[in-house]
Amino acid sequence: SLDLKILNIALCRGIIEPEQLDST
Repeated sequence: SLDLKILNIALCRGIIEPEQLDST
């Protein structure tokens, strides 16, 4: 279950990071 949590967070961050860059 921990692996899934880490993967979920990594995917979320990957989606959030580009969004923040676009805002800038």
